[in-house]
Amino acid sequence: MKNKRGNISYIFTLMISIGMLFLTIITVINMLTPFIWYQKLENIASKYVYIVEKFGYITNLEKEEMLDELKNDGFDINKITILCPEKRLAYGEGFKFELTYKLNINNIMNGEEVKRETKEVLLHVKKYGYSKI
Repeated sequence: MKNKRGNISYIFTLMISIGMLFLTIITVINMLTPFIWYQKLENIASKYVYIVEKFGYITNLEKEEMLDELKNDGFDINKITILCPEKRLAYGEGFKFELTYKLNINNIMNGEEVKRETKEVLLHVKKYGYSKI
């Protein structure tokens, strides 16, 4: 006679496989989350660096528009730090533009333990340019 496995062993193997797949998907999503938020921050920073290059500085109105854009993209405004020129720069004068955001990430796996914890990741976009007015 052939040795046949029962239905219980197939179901047990399927349940373990589904559980491992679920943990793998959650881990990959947690690893990609900071990169997605950083890319959003990078896109907005690039737009406003262009404005500083073109006009030599950022007005308070433009700064408020930047904060509104960040808020619309899902950022918490209280966790954002902006460093940019607020006075008109001379032609060819260099400047530094910085956006910093404190992102909270929920980790499920910590080493070999499975537990939920919140970790703070600092996203920092630093760009340099020259005034072109």
